Amino acid sequence: MRLISLLILVNLMATSLGLTFLPSLTPSCQWDLRVTLNSNGLRSSRGKIPVVRTFVTEGLQFVPLEGYEPPTGSTQNGSGGIVEKIQYKLSEDPDDQKDGLWIWGLFQDPLYPFCLMEINTNEYALGDDDFLPPMKLYAQVKHTMKQKEKGGRGKLGSGREVLLEACEIKSRTPVEMKADPAGLAKITLYDEEVVGRLEFLNPRPNE
Repeated sequence: MRLISLLILVNLMATSLGLTFLPSLTPSCQWDLRVTLNSNGLRSSRGKIPVVRTFVTEGLQFVPLEGYEPPTGSTQNGSGGIVEKIQYKLSEDPDDQKDGLWIWGLFQDPLYPFCLMEINTNEYALGDDDFLPPMKLYAQVKHTMKQKEKGGRGKLGSGREVLLEACEIKSRTPVEMKADPAGLAKITLYDEEVVGRLEFLNPRPNE
């Protein structure tokens, strides 16, 4: 909590000094989130295919857990929309779960070009006693930390601006497979399907 409080304090000090606000994945920054669901693979509680629907969550904040490498955390305080909570983890290589041991991280700050998200949604009423059930969806967001400088590197006002690109949202269906010819051992793989689109909009100070 000390780190989070310090980040908020730094942002407030920057604002009072007239410095440019830099979007970040911290509680000092609010984001709006737009989720568009458009897949024929989605089904309501009555087995119907819902029409394309767009949901907007306002004022979402990222809260990093202290002491985790690569940075990991969850979201809080969003209002509206269909999203209940997002668990996230910054990543060098989404296909290598040991990316926190990236060798260049020993010599310079890793830039983490991906943000892996697990998105939990709320039940959503469709009318006529029908609804979309709660879902767990997944996204691989392109994450950029763009260097911003004011007065030269290392001087007051320099920092990094976080950019989150729009991306696909996917559902995952577990599929059990034989791990040996005799079928004595089994492994679980996941069949992925694109069900929509995710966009992060309007980053602003959390005042």
